[in-house]
Amino acid sequence: MATNLTQADLDLIDASGISVLVRKVTLTSDSTAEATVDVSHFMKWHGLEQPATIENDGEFRLDLVKRQGKWLVRMAGLPQNEMRNRD
Repeated sequence: MATNLTQADLDLIDASGISVLVRKVTLTSDSTAEATVDVSHFMKWHGLEQPATIENDGEFRLDLVKRQGKWLVRMAGLPQNEMRNRD
């Protein structure tokens, strides 16, 4: 996905004022966990032929894994917004 970023996308990210709040972390084992985070003013891609937009808020769940004493986000797939569509 990063190879499809344009300078306009990067400028939009810089101007967005993104904020992240970790709301909850749940341990699922000694070396795995799930984090629920609220994100405001983040970039959402709509496809290769459409410009990205800034979303006001979203809720994401991230899988975490403990490696060499550090908690890391497991990047098996892109996180999806967990908030229900308000439309």
